[in-house]
Amino acid sequence: NTDYLIDLLGLANINRFIQEQGEPPHQSIYPFVASTVFSHNPEQLPKNQFLQQIDLLSYKDYSIGVVDLHRQLHNNIAFRKVMLENNTKKIMDDVDYDLVWSRHFSKSSTEAYGRLITRINSDHYQGEKRKWISFLFEDWLMQQNPDIASFYERMAYKGAGTLTMVNIWLYTTDKNGNKSGIVCFFNELNQEEFKQIERLFSDFVFNMSTDNAYRQIILSRYLN
Repeated sequence: NTDYLIDLLGLANINRFIQEQGEPPHQSIYPFVASTVFSHNPEQLPKNQFLQQIDLLSYKDYSIGVVDLHRQLHNNIAFRKVMLENNTKKIMDDVDYDLVWSRHFSKSSTEAYGRLITRINSDHYQGEKRKWISFLFEDWLMQQNPDIASFYERMAYKGAGTLTMVNIWLYTTDKNGNKSGIVCFFNELNQEEFKQIERLFSDFVFNMSTDNAYRQIILSRYLN
């Protein structure tokens, strides 16, 4: 659960790590569940009024609102129950609110993520950072998929999305020390595009990162 891990690591610690990378890179993050509620009209305003008001918020003000709502959800059980019940149907059904949620996610680039996973996969981070990276991204995948450990020393995968956005990255180190990685971000998807990517893209990412013959076919077909 994303918010459990944010609380475990500490939001300030995560955002400090982001800033320490010294690259253009990643906006500061904020709690996940609260951002879902915050972007889906928690005060039940007329829809157009809410959409106009939230479009005027800067990223900083949006983040402050999300963090404040996170504290309320965390500290007030009755408030949390009302907020989550009010937002359940909108979260599932309304693309307009989903677009608000998606457009206000913290932003980065595939280039920045590519540099980051290359650092991780090359053991740039040591000590406590290396321990947490293994715990968050690698250990559970290897433990739940013991066959992977027969071929790979290390593998990490993460995919996430909304109704209109999909982000996926994966990196590997095989038993011979060969390293690979792939990062893909998609945004502003229509529903047909989303369904196709959701159905096919995990296999594509896995094959691109682990199957050299497949990778060469794709690269020669689309990049030459």
